This record gives sequence, structure tokens and C-alpha cells, in this order.
Amino acid sequence: MNRGLDMQESQRADRRIPAAIFALCSVLWLATVASWWPGIMTWDAEVQYGQALSGEYTDWHPPIMSRLWALFLPFVHGSAPIFLIHVVLYWSFIALIANALAKIERVRGAFATIAIAALPPFFAFNGVIFSDVGMAISFLGIFALAFHYRSRSLPIPLIAYVAIGVLLFYGCLVRINGVFAAAPLIVYVFWPSLRTSFWKLPLALGAIVVLWIPLTGVINANLLGAKREYAMRSLRIYDIVGIAAYSGDMRVFSYNPQITPKLIDQCYSPNQWDAIYKGDCAKIGYLSGGVWIKQIVTHPVAYGMHRLAHLNSEVYAIAPVVEDRYTFKSKYPDLQRNRLERLNASLLTASTNFVIFAPALTFVLAIAILLLSFFRNNLQRAALSDAAFYSALASVAYTSAFVVVGVASEYRYEQFPMLAALLSLVFYLGARPAGRWSINERLAMVAVAATAAVLIGARLML
Repeated sequence: MNRGLDMQESQRADRRIPAAIFALCSVLWLATVASWWPGIMTWDAEVQYGQALSGEYTDWHPPIMSRLWALFLPFVHGSAPIFLIHVVLYWSFIALIANALAKIERVRGAFATIAIAALPPFFAFNGVIFSDVGMAISFLGIFALAFHYRSRSLPIPLIAYVAIGVLLFYGCLVRINGVFAAAPLIVYVFWPSLRTSFWKLPLALGAIVVLWIPLTGVINANLLGAKREYAMRSLRIYDIVGIAAYSGDMRVFSYNPQITPKLIDQCYSPNQWDAIYKGDCAKIGYLSGGVWIKQIVTHPVAYGMHRLAHLNSEVYAIAPVVEDRYTFKSKYPDLQRNRLERLNASLLTASTNFVIFAPALTFVLAIAILLLSFFRNNLQRAALSDAAFYSALASVAYTSAFVVVGVASEYRYEQFPMLAALLSLVFYLGARPAGRWSINERLAMVAVAATAAVLIGARLML
């Protein structure tokens, strides 16, 4: 009799947990909509909206987002459609991950996932119309759909593969460097066992990146009808100017005697390339890909210093306090402004400067989880171990790519890697057996704590 009552109570508890997850995610979705409706526009988003209105597209900004926007214009103008797509999908995918964790008896992990998703930077980011938000949600969805089935050793059905394909296509096109995060997720979906191979995994990741990048231009031009604007030039000139700034070698600019070391110092910043095409800096112009490669080969140390300085700026490591740059006045009257726009900007600014939300900290955390989940053999539940490994790998790969391809530092670029790093921690803690922390785990804690100490020191001193 008592056993029967216990089973009934257990069944009721099993039903209550998914209901609680659904209710909590629904409340947070409503809070997001109520706070940021109809979505907060930025300069980049306004350009994309303008292209959707005109029907004339370029590839400097992702044309796929403008094309998506254009689908709604016959029915409604403004930012609301993109905003609603973002927030509905975001909280749906978070609920899917949380529910999957609950089904494998990781209830604390389920609610930790929801708590992470509601942290100030993520809550604020989802109110802003950024292509980065679209990429982050797309990749979150790929992971959520795969984890929903892999966590219980179920085969992924065809309909889920179709959804994953759509999200992958959009996520990789809405951010040209998104493929660096997508590659680990593709391996997780199709070949998760590759994580145990020292050579097959890097080979698969490299092949995905190399094959996709040339396709981006073809798809943008031929499928999406975008005029080419040669955005790659910005990377070339940024690197050439950066190399000159660190090496002092001005011979590459011999074609124009007005380009002096003083001008290079004025134009170069490890934060972003934007100043190089403005005012007197525009005299530098654009140089060929051959010159770019030659400069890198000739001055590898200067190139390395320039790229590491940019990565430091990208992850907000040894960096001064950052001021808000997320509000502006739109020229389109149908783009309704949000009454809490300044609050959103303040949340993002505060998050940028709050050490616990610094991308440098989550970058180190993701590296630690990646190494621990790769080398530790006694983790329980292979599905959670795989989830920890691939979410950490996606985080590390995306941020690390800025060492090579970054030309600007924006907090929004780090939304996905920060979220993936924190989720990888949830999966790792769910996979490790109860008991004392291992030496490697303690070393990882020391590394994260030391990073936090450096970040605090940098913010106090700079």
C-alpha cells in the first residue's frame, strides 16, 4: 500500500517539474516582452531594416536578416517581428534544455539553466535587435534539439534534423564568423564520438570551416541577391595598420608619404578598425591580399601582438571601464522606441564592467570545462559529458576565432560564447560523480579565480 502511494507521489512530482519549467520560462518570456517591446533598435539593425524596406541588399550586414524582416513587411512594419522571433525561440530552447535535464534526474541543473538564461546580460541582449542575438539563439536551438534526444539516447528524428538545418543555415549566415561556433555543434549533432579523437575532431572542425566560408559569399550573392561590398578588406587593412603600429615598419605605405608613424598611431586601436576609414586615416586606403599576407609573414611578432591586443579588447580582460553605446535615434518613424531603452543600455553597460559577466572569465571557464571533460574518464552519463564538452568547445572556438578574424570589440559578440560556457558548467557538474574535487578540478578553480582577480585589478587601475 505504501509503495503504491510512493509511486503515485513520484508520478505527481514528475508532472510538476515540467509544469514548473514551462511556467517559469513563460513568465520570463512575458517579462522580456513586457520590458523591451517592441525591441530596441541599433544602428546596424536600422541599416538592415532599411534594406528590407528598399529591397536592395548588400553583404556588409547579413542580408539573410533583412530578407527575413522583409517577409513580415506586408503585414507589419517595425522591429516587433524580429524581436518576437528572438524571444519566443530563446525561451522555448531554454525550456527544452531544462526539461531534458529534468527527465534525466538533473532537476537542479534544469533550474540552474533557466537562472543562467535570465542573467542580466542575456535578459538585456534579448531586448535588442542584433544579428548576434539571432546567431546565439539559432545555435542555442541546434544544441537544445540535439540534447533533447541525445540526453536520453534517443535517435534524432527527421523533423528535428530539418529544424537543425534551418537554424544552422540562418545562424551561419547572420554572422559570417558564426561557423566557428557552428562547427562543434555540427559535430555534436552528427558525430559526437569524434570528441575522443585527437586528430579526427580537429580535421572535421577545420573541414567544416574551410568548406563553409567560401559558400557564404555565393549564397549571399546568388540566393539572397546581395551586392558585394568586400567586407574582407576591413580585416586586411586593420591587420596591416596594426602590424605597422607594433613594428614601426612604414615601408608598406611608401606609395603615400603623408602616411606617417604619427598618423598610424592616430588611426590604430586594438579595439576596432573603424577609425581607419575616417578623416585623415582614409588616406591609408585598401591594400591587396598579397600585401596583407606578406606583412604577416614579414612581421609575425608584430602581427601576433596586434591580434592578442585585439583579443584582450574583445573579451574585456585588461581593459578600462566601458561606456554605453547601445542607444540612438532612428530615422524611421515606424520604429517605435522602447520606454525602458536606457535601462537596457545600463544593464548591458553594468554587465560589461561587472567581473562575473566579463567574457574573459567565461572564456577561461570554458577552456577549463573543455579540458576537464576531455581528459576525465569517470564522468557519469556520457550524454552530459558530451554536452559539456561540445558546448565548451563551441564557446572557446568562437571567441578564439577573434584572434584571426576580429576587427571590432563589442560585448554583443560574446553573448553566445558566454551562454555556452555557463551551460557547459551545468552539464559538467551534472556529469561528475559526487565526492571530493580532483586535483585538475581544483587547478581549474584556481585558474578561474586568478582570472577574476586580474579582471578586478584591471578595472580598478585603468
